[in-house]
Amino acid sequence: MFMAVREGHLECVQELLKAGVNPNRSIFNRFSSVQVAAMKGNDRILVELLNYGGEINMRLKPSDIPETIRTSHGPLFIAVVYSHLNCFKTLLLYGSDPDYNCPDLELLQMLKKPRTIMEMCLKSGQRAPFVKLLIEFGANMHLIDDCVIKQIMYNEALEVFLQGKARPRTLMSQCRLSIRKHLRHVRKMTLIHQLDVPQELIRYLKHET
Repeated sequence: MFMAVREGHLECVQELLKAGVNPNRSIFNRFSSVQVAAMKGNDRILVELLNYGGEINMRLKPSDIPETIRTSHGPLFIAVVYSHLNCFKTLLLYGSDPDYNCPDLELLQMLKKPRTIMEMCLKSGQRAPFVKLLIEFGANMHLIDDCVIKQIMYNEALEVFLQGKARPRTLMSQCRLSIRKHLRHVRKMTLIHQLDVPQELIRYLKHET
């Protein structure tokens, strides 16, 4: 699976998944197939992996990786580093945590200052579309200290961030975030299309309008 994903062989990935191969990390590789797909920018393979239960967030033991990179190797982080916007949006659509790409609060509490995905986008200076998506998908813009913001050279990404932080979310946006958060919690994110609501609302929940 790892080799098929790395080399971009979509049909091989599909056949392996149908045969029951685990879409996540094997004991032989440091990175999961989802991380590799995000690195390669292969959105079609990424979707296949996620449809078969590929892990969208990092779930690591403290001993797995060094202190300095514990929150910087999730699929979302990788998509940012390699500037793969489509993969970035796909991961968010499937329920990736927009703040740390890691739902493990105990792991995050072990770190003095865990780096958010938003902070990484702002410091790169060329990630305005990524910042817009993070805001749209409910990133907490108050996790970044004001002193950190002051150290960032003014750029388009920072402008988008400051505008988003100054404006309260609309009621429609709040409702969408709440519904998606619940679906993510019960692991039913891929079943949005089955909700007994008008198609226009389903499209809105799927960020298609």
